Amino acid sequence: MAFTQIHFHLPNNHSFLRLHKPNIYNDDLTNSRYSVNYVNKYKKKISGLEMGNIFLGFRYVYPLFEHGKYIGSVETSLGIEAFTNRLEKLYNIKVKNENKLSHKIVTFLQLKNIENKNIGYFVIYKKNNKLEKIEEEVTKEYFAFNLINILVFY
Repeated sequence: MAFTQIHFHLPNNHSFLRLHKPNIYNDDLTNSRYSVNYVNKYKKKISGLEMGNIFLGFRYVYPLFEHGKYIGSVETSLGIEAFTNRLEKLYNIKVKNENKLSHKIVTFLQLKNIENKNIGYFVIYKKNNKLEKIEEEVTKEYFAFNLINILVFY
């Protein structure tokens, strides 16, 4: 599965390098990216569903050190569409995104024992006995923490 973007950040929360848009840099992410603030403050990784300046995605932000000195952070992210495509393929379900610009979180804990249930702007079709395992599988494959602790950032 390909990442949507790779993005490097400076310790002051400024963008250093976006591999997907290298001509845009040095913008201050303090007010728009909680995950970047968190990693720069605590020097610990964080991951979850977060709205950035451009898209809603699953973001994984890690601290970077050189010879023990903190030098910033790096982020990899996966767009919600790529994630739902993977989910559809893995579990033989259909996820329809009715509003791609939505800031709504998709909480996979709500997917247990459902049939054609609307959850925010996403709709899951076709009951599948594998849905009970989504929380565990998605956590293992995509997150560094329990889905209950997913943070949505605006």
